[in-house]
Amino acid sequence: MKKCKIEIKEPSKIIQEDEKNIKKEDNKIKKKITINGIGIWRILAYFIIYSVAGYIIETLYGIITKGVWESRQSFLYGPFCGIYGLGAVIMILCLHKFPKKFNTLFIGGAIVGSIVEDAIKGEY
Repeated sequence: MKKCKIEIKEPSKIIQEDEKNIKKEDNKIKKKITINGIGIWRILAYFIIYSVAGYIIETLYGIITKGVWESRQSFLYGPFCGIYGLGAVIMILCLHKFPKKFNTLFIGGAIVGSIVEDAIKGEY
């Protein structure tokens, strides 16, 4: 006959092993969706914030220069100007890895901004 070896563990060790296994499974499940290291919800928040800010600034500029409230209808309903949100998100995604020096951000922003403007305008 074969001898059967039974190992009795303390309940605290069993709980610790279970917690480790649960943490491993949670890490596999909770992988964040990111674009260039920035979470998708943060990118959406940037888009909304800069779309609203662009709408407000553009409307105020129109009121100050022309004295008339103009309709700023775009592809989004509400106080959004999506082109400003899209431009800001592209700038943030492209420039967030740059060293935080004024010169590099200024030059990088000018280059990325020019490329975005030309790509959106579509005239060549």
